[in-house]
Amino acid sequence: MPVSNPVQIPNLCKFLSETRPLINSVLDVGVGLGINGVMVRAHLDGTTKWKFVKEEWLTRLVGVEIFNKYENPIWNIYDKITIGNIKDLLFNCEIDSVDCVLFTDVIEHLSKEDGLFVLRELKKISRMVYVTTPAEYWPQQSVHGNECEKHVCLWTQKEFEELGFEIDIIANQIIAVWKNEQH
Repeated sequence: MPVSNPVQIPNLCKFLSETRPLINSVLDVGVGLGINGVMVRAHLDGTTKWKFVKEEWLTRLVGVEIFNKYENPIWNIYDKITIGNIKDLLFNCEIDSVDCVLFTDVIEHLSKEDGLFVLRELKKISRMVYVTTPAEYWPQQSVHGNECEKHVCLWTQKEFEELGFEIDIIANQIIAVWKNEQH
């Protein structure tokens, strides 16, 4: 789906508010309709820096989306969106270093092997990685003609913890946060 589970929105807002002094750049993996971008602009540029006009924004906000048909006017709040597969873009070193990565409701669409590769690479290019995924597997097929919307695996709390993530589970949604303050 081009939007994440709505239960994660308040948690994302809380995360952005708590970490905003550390964040000057954000990579949104799986832009979809762009809801995460709205939250970034509201909580990093709007409420803290009082920058509501595009020319005044201070946070660099970039995104990756595999399905170009999700493009819509909300995408204009991003500085740049690259169409492509995050695994391929990371493998080819096409993603710049950022302070924070938002990887919300995407990892369940990747094979376990690809998901592990992407998580490890995202940790190399950022200070923080914020991941959300369902806590239980439910089947999902292609949506809106997007074959990449299929759910192909389930991630567990233990798997995230083994990778150094702190975990919350809220309304059957895993929220996994990894921080490297020394990056």
